[in-house]
Amino acid sequence: MRQQPISDIENEFAIQNVNIKYVRSNIEMRCGFWRSIGTSGNKFAIESFMDEIAQTSKANPIELIAKLLTHNIRALHELEEMRLQSNWGNSQKRKFARIC
Repeated sequence: MRQQPISDIENEFAIQNVNIKYVRSNIEMRCGFWRSIGTSGNKFAIESFMDEIAQTSKANPIELIAKLLTHNIRALHELEEMRLQSNWGNSQKRKFARIC
């Protein structure tokens, strides 16, 4: 399945000196239909990498993302709403993962 180029993703982070290349490959693997918009695979990879950057730099992931979205007020409001509704920062002693 073809993915949209990274520059087409809305709300992209304000990161300097980004070099992204697209290499098409013919993999002998059957792929099922992905019921989502074309960029969802790219967006998932970007968000996962942002979490890795935050963990490696010992930064709060939400604060890191907020710094990179200062140009997008709507995204900042959505991020703040997610933080409030998920009760981010308050540890929970439970035996399951907390998914926002």
